[in-house]
Amino acid sequence: MKILRITPVILLCIANQSVAITLDEAITSIQRQQNVHEVVLEDLSYKSDIASAKQTVDQFLPNPYLFYNYTKPGDPRFASPLPQVNEGFPTRFVTGLVQKNYGIAVDYNIVALPQLIKKVQSISVAKAAAFTSTEHKKNEFFYILAQTYIELYRTEATLNLQKKIFEAAKGRYEELKTLFAYGRVSKSDMLRAYSDFLTSKMNVEKYQILFKEAQDRYKVKFLVLHTDLSLPEASLSDIAPNLQTLKEQVKNNYAIQNANYTAQSYKNESQINKLALLPKITVGYRYALTQPDYHLSIPNYKQGTFVINATIDLFNITNYIGGRKYTIEEQKKKTEAKILTKNYIAEVEALWNDTKYQEELIEILSQVVKNAKEAHAITKQEVRSGTKSFTDELLAKQEYTVAELNLLEAKLKKVENIHRLKFIISKR
Repeated sequence: MKILRITPVILLCIANQSVAITLDEAITSIQRQQNVHEVVLEDLSYKSDIASAKQTVDQFLPNPYLFYNYTKPGDPRFASPLPQVNEGFPTRFVTGLVQKNYGIAVDYNIVALPQLIKKVQSISVAKAAAFTSTEHKKNEFFYILAQTYIELYRTEATLNLQKKIFEAAKGRYEELKTLFAYGRVSKSDMLRAYSDFLTSKMNVEKYQILFKEAQDRYKVKFLVLHTDLSLPEASLSDIAPNLQTLKEQVKNNYAIQNANYTAQSYKNESQINKLALLPKITVGYRYALTQPDYHLSIPNYKQGTFVINATIDLFNITNYIGGRKYTIEEQKKKTEAKILTKNYIAEVEALWNDTKYQEELIEILSQVVKNAKEAHAITKQEVRSGTKSFTDELLAKQEYTVAELNLLEAKLKKVENIHRLKFIISKR
């Protein structure tokens, strides 16, 4: 029987192997994970916000409670019996009586009823505010993931194109250097080629560093390094048929919704504080068992008592200032929603127009790339026939690669714009 041996090197390669994946697949893989700290944090924040909204609701509900009272005189002088009167009935000072009573009671401030209604409304709105806040932060996280993916794609693709430019510039410089040595080209031509060579070399080194940094950021965000990234095909028609429709969808932005919901929540809290300024009318019911002082020779008895109590707080500064505070907070959030809406609409319009421009630019640059590719192929044939030099071929190749680089940037800019638009209208 043959034994399969796997060396540590092979195991390391298997553990570090990367996987090809599209942008949508990469983001979906994160959404399906249960232990993504950024997502877990927002879910916990949502639960915390809901708990905070419900925390004080009990103060507007009826207050049932158990009670026990025990009364005993503190001074023996008040406990001494008086002369017997009324056929032997012992008389004592009221303050000297020992008495117990206990039972159950419930009190309710009827003015708290409208406060309770407002609090329930406030909790409902607070839930919506907490949800939109959580979703907005999740949206930010997934938008950053998309940016990270696109940036890795950009740096890798640009690095590959810069390498092509470098190889062409290097070959051209080496040939011109040789020709210059034989006096067949001027020194200025040779120096220009040398400058192009150095510039292209510097660009390769620059993008090697950027590519490594992009890989490190990608691994932090996606927890794995994917390879063979593909540029996603995206179109404005996938988001909205026209600019006006897109502007109308700005109201779907979670940050704007959160500001409006929070403003409504503050309005409810302000009304709750203002209602607390009204006179308190407390109705209550007490059911008690009373054990009178044994000197009175009165048996234990049960009694139900209905109570109405009205009070007015003359200096209820807390609720007065609280009501004003929440009113100001409401106005702040409404203003914030208006500012966000105005800024997002302006950004949407700019992104829409720029994306339209990039689409037109892509069409033009696609033709430029096609022409440059054909010109390079023709130059190669002319070099073989002896009508053009190898330098001409390298220059044509360099122009072709630069055209590819410009086309790549236009495509990436379009994709970035569309993902930004999706973020603004809170569309994943």
